[in-house]
Amino acid sequence: MRIKTKTPFQRARLSSFSLYQEGSSFFKDSLMFHNIAQFTSALVDNLFKFLTIFLLITIQGEKGSSEIMSMVGIIYVLPFLLFSSFAGKLADKISKQKFMVALKFGEVLVTLVGILAFYFQSSTACYALLFLLSVVAALMGPPKYSIIAELVSREEIPKANGVITASTYLAVIVGMVMGGVLSTHSGGDYTFASTFCFWIALIGFFASLCVRPTPAVATPMKASPIFIKEVYDTLRLCRTTPFLLTSIFGSTFFLFVAAFVQMNMIPYAIESLGLTKEDGGNVFVAAAVGISIGGWLAGKLSRKEAEIGLSAIAGLVSGIALLIMPLLPFYWATAMCLFLLGLTGGMYIVPFDAFYQTNTPIERRGQVVAATNFLSFLGVAVASVAISFFENPRNGFFFVALSTLTFFGYVFSRLSARSMHYLLRMTVGRMYHVDLVEPEMDESMRKRMYMFIPRSWMDLALLTSYSPNIHFYFIKEKKGLLDHFLNLFANVHIYTSKNSLDQFQLALMKEERCPFLIFTSRKSLEDFKDSLFFRRLMQNLKLDVEVLRAVYKKMEPRRYEVTFLSQIPHKVVARV
Repeated sequence: MRIKTKTPFQRARLSSFSLYQEGSSFFKDSLMFHNIAQFTSALVDNLFKFLTIFLLITIQGEKGSSEIMSMVGIIYVLPFLLFSSFAGKLADKISKQKFMVALKFGEVLVTLVGILAFYFQSSTACYALLFLLSVVAALMGPPKYSIIAELVSREEIPKANGVITASTYLAVIVGMVMGGVLSTHSGGDYTFASTFCFWIALIGFFASLCVRPTPAVATPMKASPIFIKEVYDTLRLCRTTPFLLTSIFGSTFFLFVAAFVQMNMIPYAIESLGLTKEDGGNVFVAAAVGISIGGWLAGKLSRKEAEIGLSAIAGLVSGIALLIMPLLPFYWATAMCLFLLGLTGGMYIVPFDAFYQTNTPIERRGQVVAATNFLSFLGVAVASVAISFFENPRNGFFFVALSTLTFFGYVFSRLSARSMHYLLRMTVGRMYHVDLVEPEMDESMRKRMYMFIPRSWMDLALLTSYSPNIHFYFIKEKKGLLDHFLNLFANVHIYTSKNSLDQFQLALMKEERCPFLIFTSRKSLEDFKDSLFFRRLMQNLKLDVEVLRAVYKKMEPRRYEVTFLSQIPHKVVARV
């Protein structure tokens, strides 16, 4: 019988299986307990998976290592494709904390039965239990990430994501290392090794009981058996938010790369580096360490918002590291490239995850995370199949490196304005304090367009560091070589011919922000203002025009205050 209470939070407390006590100092940090719960889940998943791999390689021989890795990868990823959408719906309908407690209890039961599977060395039982653990992980994905926004404030979400990401890949490190150590030093006693999975899962279960109960979000939507249609509908909804789809696809591509590199590393280590299967798994620890540090750094480098510009830059560096690695088939060179790949990968994934968490409504957040998980593990499935096409693991790394550079090149083109803003804010922005001062406007005033004659490229750099939403429109007689490079940036638009100026008018009609028209000299600005095209532009678009100037004021030590303000004096100004 359902208990009716006054508030959603009270209903969540009554319906959740929790040890949480309001006001207790022990339970004050719910994010910490949540992090312990998800850390133990990732640790159990990886430890059980690698113990299964090592057991099967011991039984079937090292020659079948590629086939075993591919089979394990497919079995592990299948539940994420089948159940992620359902998990997202469920995470939005019931308390996420209660959902995670139930899943953690199921994880304890699976690992308990797993001890028997390793005792009898049953390949079928190990595969079946790995599938069940993957079902638990697939169902846990949406509440694991969507609950973050309910445990911390909006400003703390990027930092919290950095902590969760760092902890997740730290669990990957510990799981891989424990798998190798237990396989090597237990004398092949996989029964003893598997007991660690049970005790770790039990710790995670009790940690989940200490998380603050969260309210259920009442949604009238019903789960559909056609989960692909639900994923499609969710992604179509995300199109209405700028950069949201880019963040989702960027996040999902990361898991494809990580899965391919992880699965390809053991065959690569055996054939190209001359290592054992255990050492081949351990060398990937360098990447996991890098991801943990990179995720933590991304949380530190982010302000109160998700810095997706950082993601685009880090992604390109990841592709370069992947390309270099198979060119240097040496142990330490491989480890260094894997560390760089992981470091930039962690800095790449955290802002994207934080962005789609903070830019989706709470009643659909679980479904967006579920759609992201579905696409992510679809990428893992593709990686599991793709690895079987490469007899030489080095060729596999070349393939994924070129794929990464191509994809991240596209992402950078989409996020180039934000990437440039981030770079300039972290460099010149530390030496200059930038203000953009403009007249106070009310709703009855028309949209404003700014004209600006920069004294140097520094003026434009400072404006870019002020905001990623400023768009520059260069009006020139002809394009130079540098202009073709500048056109690669999403916030830079260069117009020259008459036809091009007509396109410029169409672009301004669609522009929601205040555009900046850039001129190289006072004469070119005056000629443009006197032109028939400009009069037609003002008549059609009904714009107010302001001519900006930059005022520099030296500050100590080694800092400048730069104010961009209109040359026409106004009685009232407002800082933007």
